[in-house]
Amino acid sequence: MDQQARIVKELEATLSLREEMSEAQLWDPRRTTPKGEFKMPKFVHFHILDGADDLDEIFWEDPRTFTARRGRNGYIEAWGLYRALTSTQNPHAEGHRNVDPVRESKRTLMETIVYDEDGGGLKLPELQFIDVLIARKLAGLKALELGMLPRSDYILYLSLPYIPVPGNNGGDRYWRRVRVSGGLPLGVFADKIITPLFGWVRNSHAHLFTDYKDGALFGPKNCNAVDMQVHLDKSGRAFIPEEGYRISHILQNAGDVMGYHYDLGDNWWVDIKLEEVIPAVESTNAFELIHGAGGALPEDGAEHFGNICWAHILRSAAASLRGKLIAVNRIFTATNHASETRPVRAANYNFDHFDFPGTRAAVHAALDSKASLSWGSKTAVHPLGKTKGRELIRDEHLAMRLGINPADKKKGTKVRHTRANDRGAFMEEGVATTRADSPKATACAWSTWPS
Repeated sequence: MDQQARIVKELEATLSLREEMSEAQLWDPRRTTPKGEFKMPKFVHFHILDGADDLDEIFWEDPRTFTARRGRNGYIEAWGLYRALTSTQNPHAEGHRNVDPVRESKRTLMETIVYDEDGGGLKLPELQFIDVLIARKLAGLKALELGMLPRSDYILYLSLPYIPVPGNNGGDRYWRRVRVSGGLPLGVFADKIITPLFGWVRNSHAHLFTDYKDGALFGPKNCNAVDMQVHLDKSGRAFIPEEGYRISHILQNAGDVMGYHYDLGDNWWVDIKLEEVIPAVESTNAFELIHGAGGALPEDGAEHFGNICWAHILRSAAASLRGKLIAVNRIFTATNHASETRPVRAANYNFDHFDFPGTRAAVHAALDSKASLSWGSKTAVHPLGKTKGRELIRDEHLAMRLGINPADKKKGTKVRHTRANDRGAFMEEGVATTRADSPKATACAWSTWPS
C-alpha cells in the first residue's frame, strides 16, 4: 500500500469514529490538542467530523495575538506556523522549518472530503487562521509609506542557506550580488532575475516570497505549476497574490532580509538581503550583476534536489572520487543542464566556478523577453489511455490542466505545444505573443508610478 492510500485509509477510519459519536460529542466545539488537552480553540471553528487529528497545537491559539514561531537567524517563515529543526534532528539544517508532509497531506485530504464537500462555507481551520494573518498583512501594506523607495536602486545579496563553503560553516558557497530597482515587481524579480541568476528554467516551477519580519507569503496568482498544486499545503498553505507588490514592499532598510522559495517540491531556498539603498537621484533603474560565487545548480532530472539535498551531495563529492563523479553526473542529467557539453574529465570539475558573463547574459536575455505566464507553467503532457494526440489539446482538457478556460485567456497570449518525444508526449506552456510586456512586467516599472 502506498503512502497516499494509507493516508486515505487512516482518514476514513477517523471519520467513521466521529460518525459513531453521540450528538452531544459531535457538536462539542472542543478538541484534544497534541499535548492531550481537551479544550476550546480561541478562534477557529471545526466541522463536526473534524477531530483535529494531526493538527498542530498552534491552531488552538488566537491568530490576532499568537506568538509566531521563529527559525534560523530569528526569521519567521510561512506565517510563523512551523517549528524549527534542532541540531539533533538535522545538524546540517538547524533552524529550518520542520514540516511533517504526511500530517499536512492528511489535513489537506480532510479539507477536500469534509470542508469542501460538506463544510457549508466553513474553511479548514488552518485557513481560517491564516486568513486573519493575511488580512492583517494587507492592512499593513495598505498603510505602508514607501516614499522614494520604488524609485531607488537596491544593492541585494542573494545567497543559498544550508550550503556553506567547505570548512567554513559561516560562509555562503552560492551567492550573487546585484543592483536592481526597489520598484521591481516581485513576479518580474522571480521570473527574469532570480531564475536566470541561478541557472534555473523560467516558468517551470512555482515560487513564494517570504517577509521574514512576520512570515507573510507572496506568490503568483492562478499558478498551475504542479508543485504549487501538490506542495503548497507543506509550504504555508496560502499566500498573498504577488501581483501589485514590489521588492520595496518587503525590503525597506539596509539589513532587511526576505526569503525566496523555488520549486515547492525540491525546495530551493534563497535569502535576499538589502545591503544598500541608492538615493533615487543616483539610481539608474537598470539591472547590474556585481559579483557572485558558486557554479551550476541542478534542476529536476532523476533526483530530487534543493539546498539540503544538494549540500549532502556536495559533501559526498568532497569525500570521494565516486561521490564527485555522481555529483557531476547529476548536474549534467538535470533538466537545465542536460543539453550542455559534459566535462571531459569529471574528476577535475569545479563546482565553485561562477560564470559571470554567462549569468549576466542570461539575465539580460530574460529582461529583454516577454514575461512568463504563471497560469501556463511549462508542463510535460503524456498520453494516457485512449486520450491522445489532438484530443489532449481540446479546450476541456486544456481547462483541466491550466485551471482556466482557454477562452478566458488575455489578449496577446496563447498556449504553445512542443513535441517532446516519439510517444506522443509534448511540452505545454502559456506564452505571450504579439503584445509587449506591460510596464508592470518590466524592470522599468517605477517609471509608471505617479510623481
